[in-house]
Amino acid sequence: MNAARVALVTGDTGFVGGSLARRLPADGSETYAIVRPSSNATILGDVLGSGNVHVHDGSTVGLIDILRSVHPDIVFHLASLVVAEHSTDDVDPFVQSNVLFGTQLLEAVTAGANPATTTPVARGTISNGPVFPAAMITSTCTRIRDTISR
Repeated sequence: MNAARVALVTGDTGFVGGSLARRLPADGSETYAIVRPSSNATILGDVLGSGNVHVHDGSTVGLIDILRSVHPDIVFHLASLVVAEHSTDDVDPFVQSNVLFGTQLLEAVTAGANPATTTPVARGTISNGPVFPAAMITSTCTRIRDTISR
């Protein structure tokens, strides 16, 4: 029998991430979640077990520690902050959630997981392949350029 695949999911308190976080254990994957301190992760704790829900403290080092403790085979990065009509006060939380967290996650995957067999892919999965640190810079710059051009 094969060992269970270890999956780490971000965005677990949202609709898509929550659905995936409930589906993966049903399909035999050992599943972990990363949530914000402000998130209500009670339902996730009931589904995954409280030890499988990690609260991200906002730091890159904290995220590296999470990945080192979980040792994921695959990371599903589905976390984002969506605001239909934003105000000036939404800019910092938007950048923290949609740019900084994704960048921290890519760094954590490179530093904390299994860098020889892990590839970051923005807004999707991170799995099986070499890591290209320049991809993080390219992805971030592309997102900023795309935002400015809208």
